[in-house]
Amino acid sequence: PDAGSWSQIASLPGPRQKAEVVDIDGRIYILGGWEATATTSTLFIYDPASDSYTQGASMPAGRTAPGAAVLDGQIYAVGGCTTNACSPMATSNYRYDPGADAWETLASYPEPTSWLACAGLEGQVYCAGGTDGSIARTSTWAYDPGGDAWERKANMPYDNWAMAYAAASGQFVLSGGVTNGFATITNRGAAYDPGTDAWREIEASNTTVYRMGSACGFYKVGGSTGGFSPSATAERHPDFADCDVSTDVPWF
Repeated sequence: PDAGSWSQIASLPGPRQKAEVVDIDGRIYILGGWEATATTSTLFIYDPASDSYTQGASMPAGRTAPGAAVLDGQIYAVGGCTTNACSPMATSNYRYDPGADAWETLASYPEPTSWLACAGLEGQVYCAGGTDGSIARTSTWAYDPGGDAWERKANMPYDNWAMAYAAASGQFVLSGGVTNGFATITNRGAAYDPGTDAWREIEASNTTVYRMGSACGFYKVGGSTGGFSPSATAERHPDFADCDVSTDVPWF
C-alpha cells in the first residue's frame, strides 16, 4: 500500500473460485470455493513470511461464497453454496480453531443464504444480505457464541448480495454487489454500527462490480462488471482504515 504497487506471491495449491479469505495473526486462511467440478471443503493457509501454503483441516462440508468472519481468533463460515449450481443454499454455521486445527458445527443461520457478508464485532458475529437464489435479502443477524444463538437486527437500507465486506473502525462495512433483486450491479455502500443497531449509507465506490475481493482498509479489489466480465480495478475507502475492530475509546 505504501508504494501503491503489486507483486506476485506463490500460487494457490489448487484453483479456486469464490473462496472466502480471512487473516489471523499474520496468516491468510482460504476457505472452500469452487474448484474445477465441485464445491470444496478445503482450507489453505498462507504464510507471508515463507511465501508458502499448508493445508488445514477441511470444513465439515463443501461451501462456496459463505460469509466469513473472525472473532476472538477463530473463523466463522456461515451459509454458502453447497453445489456447483449453488443450490441448495446452506444454513450451516461452522467455527474453526486455528490452534486446534479443528472445526465445529454451531447453531444454524436462520435463513438459507449464500453470497452474504459477515463480520466479527463487539463479541458477536454479524451477517447481512445474501440470496437464497430467488430472494435478495436485507436481513441482518447477530450470533452470540456464549448462547449459541442468532438474534435479528436492523435491516440493511437496500437488498444486497455478492458484495465486498469487512470489519473496520468498529463497524461492519459493505460496498458494491447486486441489488434490486438480481437486476442491478451497484456501487452503493453501507456501514452498520453494533452499538446503535443502525445502518447508514456511505460514499459510493468508484467502480460498479460484484463478486470482488475485499479486506479491512477498506479495500475492494477486482470483481465482475456483469456476468463473468472481470475487472482489474482496486480501490479503498479511507474512512475505514482502522482494522482494530474495538471502539471502546474512540477518542484515543
